[in-house]
Amino acid sequence: MSKAPKTDILKKNSETIGSVLRVLIVFFVTIATGIVIYKKKEISPYGTNDILSIDLWGQYFPMYRKFALDHGFAKAMYNWSGALGFNNWVQNAFYTRSLFLVPFGLVPFEKSITYIDVAALLKIGLGAASCQLFAEYKFRSRSPLIMAASIGYGLCAYSTAFIMQFMWTDGLFLAPLVLLGLERMMEGRSPLMYVITLALAIYTNFYTGFGICLFTGFYFIAEWLKKEYTDKNGAKLRGKANIKARASLFGRFALYSLIGGLLTAFILLPTLKGLSLTEAANEGHFDFSQWYHTLAENVSAMLPTTPASREFGVANIAVGLFAFLLIPLYFMNTEIKPKDKLITGGFIGVLYAGLNYNPMDWLFNGFHFPNQLPGRWSFLFSLAIVMVTANGIAKKKGINLIGILVSLIIALFFTGYAKFGNPSQEKLDKLPYWNKLIAVFALLMAFSVLFGYFGQYMDRQAEKLEKPAEDKKLTEADEKSAKLYRAKAGGLRFLAFLTSLLLTVAMTEEICRNSVYVAADDEKGILVSDMDSFIKVSEILYKYGTKYDSGSDDFYRIEANEGWTFNTAMLGDFKGIGYYGSTLNHGVYDLLRSMGNRVYANNVSSVYNNNSLFQNSLFGIKYIIDRGRYFESRSGKGYELADNNDDCLIWENQTPFPVAFTASKDILTVELHPDQVRPIYDQNEMLNKLCGEEANVFGHMEPAGFTTENADVNNSNSVWNYNDFTRIDGNLPVKITWTYKVQDDMPIYLEHNFTAGGQLTVNGNAFDPNLEKFRCIGSYEAGTELQIEYTVENIDRGGFGLDLYRFDMDKWNGIYDNVKANGLEVSSFKNTRIKGTLNAAQDGLVMTSVPQDGGWSVYVDGKKTDNFKVLGTLIGFNVGAGSHNIEFRYHTPLFRTGLLISLAALAALIFCLRVCKNGKKKPAEKKEKESTEKKAPEPEKTKKAEGAEPEAEEKSQESSENEVLTAENGEEHKIELDI
Repeated sequence: MSKAPKTDILKKNSETIGSVLRVLIVFFVTIATGIVIYKKKEISPYGTNDILSIDLWGQYFPMYRKFALDHGFAKAMYNWSGALGFNNWVQNAFYTRSLFLVPFGLVPFEKSITYIDVAALLKIGLGAASCQLFAEYKFRSRSPLIMAASIGYGLCAYSTAFIMQFMWTDGLFLAPLVLLGLERMMEGRSPLMYVITLALAIYTNFYTGFGICLFTGFYFIAEWLKKEYTDKNGAKLRGKANIKARASLFGRFALYSLIGGLLTAFILLPTLKGLSLTEAANEGHFDFSQWYHTLAENVSAMLPTTPASREFGVANIAVGLFAFLLIPLYFMNTEIKPKDKLITGGFIGVLYAGLNYNPMDWLFNGFHFPNQLPGRWSFLFSLAIVMVTANGIAKKKGINLIGILVSLIIALFFTGYAKFGNPSQEKLDKLPYWNKLIAVFALLMAFSVLFGYFGQYMDRQAEKLEKPAEDKKLTEADEKSAKLYRAKAGGLRFLAFLTSLLLTVAMTEEICRNSVYVAADDEKGILVSDMDSFIKVSEILYKYGTKYDSGSDDFYRIEANEGWTFNTAMLGDFKGIGYYGSTLNHGVYDLLRSMGNRVYANNVSSVYNNNSLFQNSLFGIKYIIDRGRYFESRSGKGYELADNNDDCLIWENQTPFPVAFTASKDILTVELHPDQVRPIYDQNEMLNKLCGEEANVFGHMEPAGFTTENADVNNSNSVWNYNDFTRIDGNLPVKITWTYKVQDDMPIYLEHNFTAGGQLTVNGNAFDPNLEKFRCIGSYEAGTELQIEYTVENIDRGGFGLDLYRFDMDKWNGIYDNVKANGLEVSSFKNTRIKGTLNAAQDGLVMTSVPQDGGWSVYVDGKKTDNFKVLGTLIGFNVGAGSHNIEFRYHTPLFRTGLLISLAALAALIFCLRVCKNGKKKPAEKKEKESTEKKAPEPEKTKKAEGAEPEAEEKSQESSENEVLTAENGEEHKIELDI
């Protein structure tokens, strides 16, 4: 082997090692910063706290727990642990497809929370590392300043604010990899990396995947417009050849983007279908005139010390103070063409509009408006900012002192302009310091440029001495002077690198220090919870949830009193009702809300109220896990104690309805009014319609007395929405009192319409009316006087209404006996199939407690029968009198169609890759043949100016039918114009 190839190999290996080291440094600096934060917050494994806060605590982790416990196709498709049953495939597309959850089922439960804590930190580190990998490849630069910018991306404000949004943060490291794959494809390399990473981004999370797709599309358009196409001789393509080259690249992008998306059709199609059935799909409205936040507010949000924005407000977009200097420096860079700057500005503008303009917000959030958590994809805006700064740094020849000075002035202008964005007093106090720090950044950059400039000057002087004119000879003095110039040039280059390194350290220190300051703050940063408590309660719920589960030959549900999270049934792995998730079926949401169950997060949650015996029985709840040990005082009658242990009490409902039973067709006339809630009144009407008679199990009780203090009451309308009270004296509280005489020992239920807060007491026992629209207040001896009092302060006007009902257990037991006799006896159960026999006393309607989302089919005696919705969501169907074999089968809507499309996309990808591979071999073989036959040296490639001779240009275009060169970053990259 010759010496030259060995040198090339060594150089290539050295560059690879250097690149890997820089990526590792970025990764470990980011991780080290995270470890400091974890130690300060005492987050596991450095303490007993965890990052399970807000939604990760109450919503997501129970889903992850359930995901780890579920095995098999049926459980992957459908889930009974909440919302009466739901499409598990769609929920998982939203919440549980993180790559870090793949091995989650292998993690012991007591270590599972620590696993989530560690994985969340690793994803942030991988985000920084993948950004470094992409930026170094894209801009062909080894500048240490790019490392600082990549760390800024990994530790961006999004990472702190949404570290608990575990399912979104895979996008942090996948987005740069998608762009890296795209860049490789645009240079004529294999599209495989682009297709796989794009598909993974969509697969891991619908929200962020959709955002990454849009971001990638806009990014491609920007880069596609910037590119200049030349032939193999360096001549710029014009006319048809240029159009053909551009069209070919655009088609290539469109083809492989489509394939990448269609590879996930088995996820996308069912998810889009499931989304269309949710209440969240109707959240928000179009307003083409609405702009959320001013430029000043967004600039202020980019300053250090900005607290995490988790509910509403400006999106989390800060990456570091360096952005204020380096963004204008990009636009001042003389090596970057004005056209490119304009396109980049447009690209950033589109993303900015996506965060602030109403219709664009709808677009970037997957065709709907999020109810909270602003800028769910704002890490992509941070990535774009980092890309712009890295590009400006990489084009170091275009950086000059004037550009640095102007950039500094612009940076100081914008930090001052942030004062108009309602910044905190802390920011105002620190602005002078930040301005000085930006000035230090600018000064270090100026010194680096100066040292580099003088180093180049010394090299030129040495070159002049080393290459004297033809009539002169190189003297010994000239040789010594040339060596001295070379030495000085080397020293100046070292100083330029050293100042650049100092600038990198200064930028990184500011990023890491601010990240620790914000994230470790109890109010601004990462919220934590107690890990040991979570594990202890989860173990109790799982222990008794699985112990009392209905198994494979029966069907009933379980609920918990004091359930710990909003998805308690998932945490305990039992069939339940309470649910919190964006995939909540709107029919189930309306039904549960109409029956008086509390809403925690609008349109996406239902906190089940287990006080109503009728509601518990209707939905087939057989057991109550009573962690709070006070369920008996709220349940009245109808339950027996099944277990009393140190962990909890287990109450058994004596009247749970079967999963399917015959009912009067009057049930079809029930109209739900989720916005006009009278829970007990509506439940009584529902029960009457179910029976086909005025059973009135809930009997209305008339008060013996009613008084008001400091309030005028309007109680004239049967629709409670129109009834209210008004405070008379604004300095005194409102007090409203009812008295009742108890007739017998039957359970008593209370419903109310107090929407303005305050407090309700029943014989001195208080409860929060905001948390319960109704309550069973227990059973009392005949003649007992009940005094119910409502008090509220600092409210001038609020909703009004309160009624009590006596629950007739004798009537109720008679109704239950009839339902049970005409109910389904389940013989076989699995998540997607229920079998049993039903004896119908007469022809009529069968209703179930199973919600229909389009995936359930009903079979009566082996024949598929039409089904319809009862109470807006539950499956109903007709049967004749007699005994019948009933079967319910579930198929995830559009899953099969999506799977076929995904398989077709996979086949198309394999075909395209083979064609691409074969297409690349032919030019290589042709070139080898020509070189063998002609044995003539190739003409030296020369760069051709835009004003080249038309004839020569036309000739060069004709010779480049199958390949062109794209000029980018001062280099040329060969692109094959085939698939």
